[in-house]
Amino acid sequence: MNERIKSNTNTAGRNVRSQLYRRYSHWKSWSDIEDYKGYHRVFSKEIRRAGVPPGSTILEIGFGQGLFLDWGAANGFKMVGVDIVPEFVEAAKRRGHDVYCGELKNVMASFDNQFDLIVIFDVLEHMTLDEIVSLFKVISRILKNNGRIIARFPNGASPFDRAYQYGDATHQTVLTGPKISQIAALSGLELLSVHNAIRFVRPERAKILRLCLPIASLLRDVFQLSMGLIYFGKNIPLDPNMSVVIKKSCNTRYKVR
Repeated sequence: MNERIKSNTNTAGRNVRSQLYRRYSHWKSWSDIEDYKGYHRVFSKEIRRAGVPPGSTILEIGFGQGLFLDWGAANGFKMVGVDIVPEFVEAAKRRGHDVYCGELKNVMASFDNQFDLIVIFDVLEHMTLDEIVSLFKVISRILKNNGRIIARFPNGASPFDRAYQYGDATHQTVLTGPKISQIAALSGLELLSVHNAIRFVRPERAKILRLCLPIASLLRDVFQLSMGLIYFGKNIPLDPNMSVVIKKSCNTRYKVR
């Protein structure tokens, strides 16, 4: 009886998530992608920080509107994308991208050691812990030796991430740098660095806000350093969103089970 109740609960949960994702683009108020050219600066800095050279083969998991796919293709990278939302996949195909619809483990079954970089922007927080562990096992198989992973997610170590983490009903798991390190190690992956995500002001915001960004960033850095030293004895990222860089070691021989 308990197993039946658990199964019914899991099925109901999946149905709710499916309903939420069907309306996700509308709920996020995503419109013309030209409204988001400001993200190109973010992509450029995240890639440079991870040390990935032009011409690399990149897979984006959960590409959504395809903004990063567009940026990568325009900047000399070989881009591949995977998403579970058919509408996003069809829109990306119409723009000429090599994209697949479905779960990573299914659509990438024959892609062993193919990618120099795998990018996961704003996706991991939508998954359960078990799902993240399973995802990293597949990533370890399809990533080249010494390949990199960039992941961005709400910063669970920050008191300022609450509006991001809990403002979306599809978010499942609170993540931090140390937690990602634990999860990655299960798949033979190594956490290289933890950062505040590249700071960004949307282009539609008033010009004065963009001009104030350098000053605001300096104040945030001073506050972060002060709080980190007072409470933890070191500087730790405190921005609402965090980025991590993960590496697959040359001696990693992880097999997906």
